[in-house]
Parts: sequence; structure tokens; C-alpha cells
Amino acid sequence: MSAPQPARSGNMVFADRLSELCETKSSVSEICRDLGINRQQFARYQNGSSIPRQALLAKIAAYFEVDQGVLFSEHPVARNTTPHKRADVEQFSQLLDCSGLEEITERDLSPGYYVQHKRSFSVPDQYIRTLVAITNDNGVYKYKTRVISGNTNRSTGVTHYFEGVFIKQNGFLVMADNGNIIPCVTFHVFKLSNGFDTMTKPGLHMTVGLPGSTGPKCSRLVIEKIKRNESVLHIARTQGMIDKSEVPEYHLSILERDADTIAGQISI
Repeated sequence: MSAPQPARSGNMVFADRLSELCETKSSVSEICRDLGINRQQFARYQNGSSIPRQALLAKIAAYFEVDQGVLFSEHPVARNTTPHKRADVEQFSQLLDCSGLEEITERDLSPGYYVQHKRSFSVPDQYIRTLVAITNDNGVYKYKTRVISGNTNRSTGVTHYFEGVFIKQNGFLVMADNGNIIPCVTFHVFKLSNGFDTMTKPGLHMTVGLPGSTGPKCSRLVIEKIKRNESVLHIARTQGMIDKSEVPEYHLSILERDADTIAGQISI
């Protein structure tokens, strides 16, 4: 009869669960950046030589979207066998009438980094600045951004990623995403051009509420391609909730335009 195995320390149990959760992300470096944790300190959490304080434990649990109890469970983290929710062309066909789709060209949407501004739904008179990466993957135009939630403080908020795929129809670009953190689907609809300025695209941000959400909402937004002489890093560091004074005047003129608002409808 074999001797019973000694109980493992809480540090080692946490280390195992953390390592399993890390496998759901692209890299440990990305996790450390998003959580604001020193890479060497994070390594101590992974090898069981140290354990985070309560506030950081809560932040780690929120980041991986698990209960704190999971971090100290003797049982391995349950694997989600379904792919991460993301908007792709197949899902578009289930959400929209996708007949008559047109090919997107680089004249319509030039790949690169963009800065996006929109009104905050949750905080009146506040705006949200976001860095957006748009890529062309063999003719499929993809959208990726990260949003800081849970705190308006950029250094302590939890970062979540949103991804989407563009389609072109009836003279508009449409992108839908689902960040897998809130019970809703968000659509973005952009004009192909804005007068002679093809790098700035006004659009609409429309949230279709699902059960448990606050319901459908709509507001304007604008994206503008970051010029070569501008700092992508600066936009990345200053994204999040911002005051009206921090929004470029040209973007503000688009976001606050209301002359064409009729009967509750908002025109791009």
C-alpha cells in the first residue's frame, strides 16, 4: 500500500493554475504588459516561490476571466474546447444580410495603425481613445484593438482584446466584434471616404444588447490612420478614458455633429 502524498503548498497550486491560464494567451510577455507586472516577479509566481497580494490576485482573475477560487483549485483549469469568440465572415452571414459583398481594396482601407475616438457609453461627457491595428491577411481585412476596463486609471485597469473582420457592402465598411467579456455584439460601420481625406473615416458604434446587457446603444466614432512621423507608442500609452480637451478638434467635430440627427437616428 503506497503512502499518501503530502499536501502541496498553496504557492505551488497557484503556480500550476497560473501556468495553465498563461497557455490561453499569446505570450507571457503580453500578459505581464497587460497586467503591469515585472517579468521577473511574474516568473516567481510561476515557479511557486512567491504569491501575489489580494489586489493583484483579483486583477489576475479578472484578466483571465475566472473566479479567484480557480487560482487555488487542486483541479486543472477546465479547457474551453470552443474557439475564442471572434467576428469572421461566416458569423457575419448569420448576423447580417451578406448578399452582394464587394472586395475591399487598400484604397478603401489601408493597413496599419489607427487612432480611434468615440463617446463613452458609461461615463457622460467622457471619450475613449483606442489604438487600432488593421491588417490585410490574404484579402481578409482584420481589426484588433485592446480596451482597458474595470478602472479609468490606465495603469490599473484590466486589458481585454477585441477582434473583428471587415466586410464591404453598399458603399460602407462594416466590422463586428465580440470581446467575450460583455453580453453584446458591437458593430462598427464606416464610410469608405470622408471627402478628400481617405485616412480619416467617420462611423457609427452600435451595440446590440443580448440578455443581461443594458440594451442597444449607438454613437458616432472616428478612426484616423497614424502618420509615419507620429508615435504609435504615445497613442498606446494614452489610450483609455480621456477628457474632451484631449480629443482632436477635427475628430470632435465629427463626434458631436447633431444637425443630421432626426427622430433618434444618427447619420454617419
